Amino acid sequence: MKKVSLYACLLLSLSLLVIVPYSKASQADKLDELILSRSSQNPPNPKTFTWEEEDTLKTQSSSAAAYVAAPQEGLRQADRIVTLPGQPYGVNFEHYS
Repeated sequence: MKKVSLYACLLLSLSLLVIVPYSKASQADKLDELILSRSSQNPPNPKTFTWEEEDTLKTQSSSAAAYVAAPQEGLRQADRIVTLPGQPYGVNFEHYS
């Protein structure tokens, strides 16, 4: 039984010696690695517009597609939350989902 315990301790010690060098990376290092892996090596040159060109594009796009909202009557009352689990009795304000 002592040999098994000795071998188990030896195996645990060796495994810790192997794991420790790989655990030195910090969270910031890993975040930098993620950001660099997702960034493009050749980012496209952004198109810059003058103020007049931007205004022209905005007026063209707003006139081309108009937003039509659905009727909103009764939606607020349908979203009202009457009680929540664990809520004390007598809450004096209304809340909505």
